[in-house]
Amino acid sequence: MNKLVVVIISVFLLSACGGGSSSQEVVTSEIPAPQVPVPQVPIPEVETYSRVTTDQADQSQNQHTIHIVYAVPSGNEDKGRDKNYQLQQSIFAANTWFNDISSGKQLRLDLQDNGDIDITYWPMTETNAQLHQSDWFMRDTIEDKLKEMSWYNPNKLYVVYFEGSHQRTCGDASTNGGHMVGFYLHNATINTAYDCARNQFSTNEDSHSYNEHVMVHEIVHALGIAHTSDTGKDLMYAGAENWNPEYVDFNQDDYFMHGDYNKIDILYSTFLTPNDGDELPPNWRDND
Repeated sequence: MNKLVVVIISVFLLSACGGGSSSQEVVTSEIPAPQVPVPQVPIPEVETYSRVTTDQADQSQNQHTIHIVYAVPSGNEDKGRDKNYQLQQSIFAANTWFNDISSGKQLRLDLQDNGDIDITYWPMTETNAQLHQSDWFMRDTIEDKLKEMSWYNPNKLYVVYFEGSHQRTCGDASTNGGHMVGFYLHNATINTAYDCARNQFSTNEDSHSYNEHVMVHEIVHALGIAHTSDTGKDLMYAGAENWNPEYVDFNQDDYFMHGDYNKIDILYSTFLTPNDGDELPPNWRDND
């Protein structure tokens, strides 16, 4: 199994960011992460989603789509985020927000035939403590396990909402062809300033909160885009400013609609719709 060469770690607390690489070099932010006491808002269980433990057959099986997974490590509480529509509402809200700031682009989500999001429930056999042994490279380990599942499809990019913790961050993705985004829902255990459980999900599809911003941010990392430093209003910003994203590529000179054929432009990504191209992330096929 090929290990991913470049990993971008994005913590879900304002602008603080850290990263690592397979050479064991670890870079952490020098910027303290302010604590924002935002309580979680419970999702009323007015609707329930029929849980499945596979990727449901649909017309997109042979297409490049973004598939959502709710993963619960062995021994951790299953909070049913897939069944009570918390994840569905958050993902649709993220897609609506991305459409608003990207001149009409949307994430190419893996949907059921009825238009609902296809979410796979993954009860993992590994405990959170076992996965922690991979430290910075926990996402690589989870991705390796993901690729062993019968429902894994190399055409798809997986966003894994993990009902557990990373030791050092709340979310990460590779810019070098990784097939998985990690979204860790419990507080980091070593970098304890990363209070991931406080990060708020949107409670309806017409608003957006911090988790929706980070979900899109991490997906764009997976499309091959690193951080920018232009302004805290940029989707991919990391730096000293507070992160309040309002733009996809603030100056249109880094990663979106920039017209430079020597750089990646997510305008042409096959994982976005409407499709202006069919480009895959760098080294995508090397990591099948």
